[in-house]
Amino acid sequence: MNRAAAKWLFWGLALPVLSLGLLVDKAAEIGPAWRAHLGTGTPGIYTYGPRECVRGECTRLGDWISDDGRTALRRVHVIDAPDGEVREDDTVRALYTGNSAGVYVAGGGAWLADAALLLLGLLGLAGWSVGVIIRAAGPVRRWRERRAEQLARRERYARQGRMLAEHAAPPAP
Repeated sequence: MNRAAAKWLFWGLALPVLSLGLLVDKAAEIGPAWRAHLGTGTPGIYTYGPRECVRGECTRLGDWISDDGRTALRRVHVIDAPDGEVREDDTVRALYTGNSAGVYVAGGGAWLADAALLLLGLLGLAGWSVGVIIRAAGPVRRWRERRAEQLARRERYARQGRMLAEHAAPPAP
């Protein structure tokens, strides 16, 4: 792949697609993360499940049950989990704030990471948009320059024509 094609693939395709994906994903997650940071949501108990590893990537999904027992989520992540080693059947207090992929520990900082990634997505789209505008402005600028040259040339020819007409005209009696 030549350099121009690689550059186009990144700037023209990868950057806007990744930025938009990041923007959409984090826009959906920042609300629940912020509510958890404030401590609002449905309180309950999260129970860690067994450790599952796929291609070297390990995670623990668990079950969450609200304090009143009316709401239960199966096979979800705990976000902003406390540091340290956890084992199957360990429990932690967590809030359900509307994120179907997981529950949050109250007062956590997941919203900071979500906000930073949301900002990164916005900056990526803004940078791509500026690049599109600049690339589009190039042909417009060149057209304006050519048009200005044409008008200047016409003005020169008109001036030269007037000068020739003045010198060629016989003096008035």
